[in-house]
Amino acid sequence: MIDLTNCEIVFTGRLTTMTRQQAITLAQTLGAVPKNWLTVKTAYVVVGVVPATLGHVGVTHKLASAVPTLTEAEFLTWASWVLMKWSRNLSG
Repeated sequence: MIDLTNCEIVFTGRLTTMTRQQAITLAQTLGAVPKNWLTVKTAYVVVGVVPATLGHVGVTHKLASAVPTLTEAEFLTWASWVLMKWSRNLSG
């Protein structure tokens, strides 16, 4: 499990389960540090659907970087894991 707590992340592409603003709010709430652009501190790019035209690979400048990527599903798995940890701590 990749822990995104205190990690700078950037979203790219169209997210299918929530809006970009909802994803940013969720990431902030759970302890990640979402940014709108890549920096030298960016740990991961969370990739949604990146449209492509016939004969061209869909690429954004965020994907052209050497920063590791996570899928939207992997981001949501991390979010679920953090919530599960919080739930256990509240249960005592």
